[in-house]
Amino acid sequence: MIDRLVVRSFTDSAFIFDPVTQNSLFIEGTVSNLVLDFLNDINYVVPQIFWLTIPDEYLVQVREDVQHLRSTIRDFLVDIEKNNRRSSQGAILHGGVQDSPLSMLSAYAIKNWQITNVSIEMTYRCNLRCRWCYLDDYSYVGLSREELQMIANQLKEIGVVFVLFTGGEPFIRRDIIEVMTDYKDLGFALELKSNGLLLSRSLISELANLQLFNFQVSVYGIDDYQSQFTGMPYEFSRLAENIREIVAQELPLSLAVLVGKHNIDDLDRYNDVLLGLGVEEIFFSPYITPNRGGVGPEVDLRLSRKEMDEKFYPFLQKIDGFFLPVKYREHCRDGSACYAGRDQIAINPLGIVYPCLDFQLPLGDLRRENLDCIVERRQQLLEPYKLRRIKKCCNCQIVEYCDSCVGTALLENGCFTEPSQHKCDVSRFYYDSYYSRKEVKR
Repeated sequence: MIDRLVVRSFTDSAFIFDPVTQNSLFIEGTVSNLVLDFLNDINYVVPQIFWLTIPDEYLVQVREDVQHLRSTIRDFLVDIEKNNRRSSQGAILHGGVQDSPLSMLSAYAIKNWQITNVSIEMTYRCNLRCRWCYLDDYSYVGLSREELQMIANQLKEIGVVFVLFTGGEPFIRRDIIEVMTDYKDLGFALELKSNGLLLSRSLISELANLQLFNFQVSVYGIDDYQSQFTGMPYEFSRLAENIREIVAQELPLSLAVLVGKHNIDDLDRYNDVLLGLGVEEIFFSPYITPNRGGVGPEVDLRLSRKEMDEKFYPFLQKIDGFFLPVKYREHCRDGSACYAGRDQIAINPLGIVYPCLDFQLPLGDLRRENLDCIVERRQQLLEPYKLRRIKKCCNCQIVEYCDSCVGTALLENGCFTEPSQHKCDVSRFYYDSYYSRKEVKR
């Protein structure tokens, strides 16, 4: 049972995740280096040498923390043994109630420049040619399985927890299941993005065995037709069959619907059809990223702020699709413009490492050097990208709730100091919509 856990120990913290129940724990502080010992033996006797490192004035508190940690891990192990899903919580130390373990891990990683999330573009090849796609070249097949195995070992060594497999379309690759199995066997929590059209019942069964953390399927239409938007015949009937099978096999599925001028007037039907497939989590997003080769026809599909207010807002009201704006950062002018590269990186099909999928600043080449060398210098490479250099963001009311998306700004304006207007419109729309709706409810 313990072998199935994803466990990471950092300098002064530890994270535990169970892929089956998706329960997790985050422990930060002096006692975090005892986590592995308690996982292996809940009755583990803390050696005297540990206590000798604790100053006398903290001994009583640390002894309480150790006992609390032992009982917390014991309860955690009982839950996963019974396959009980629960609302996971962080270890409560020093009498304080903590946030969820995932949010605690994220905050810790951002503060300490600890990479915990990696996106791997398995290939740039795809069975579609979507008008809104950010890729400008579909020719790259991707890294070999052997290269990806080497990278997996390096990712684990630096403390990565979550690995997202994306593309292009990852199921273009015949070895995708084998590669994902390699990563599962090394103890990563796996995520997957796909358009879902190339799946089959047998592939879905194999995915179920991988115990995914999240499986996101993009939906580009709800009819079978020759689509001018996907550039290929779109077989929604096949996708619907695959979605039903994914639901039946209880994979952690979420559907992503890109909202633009092409479908804004048909969202009610989208929602009804997708709910009819048994899916509980459907996310509608009007944010359309620019093509990596430069702004192209994808921007013509973007909704204006007026269209968002007049058409998208009423739809979100119907489906109760609003969510509480969450603080992305503190308003620190000398802080990073965004957190890309701090707690996350992306790896493209050529082995080039970037801060994230949208921020195409090369940090290094994994075919030429080890990941630890690339990670070590990223802070220096990202130093120029400070919030204070984006005057519009610094003076914005919602600066704490927006990531400013440096990558989108660079592609659209040639410089990151002038933010993307589309990014501003979408961020402001969500912020204003939530609080406008809140006022109406009062």
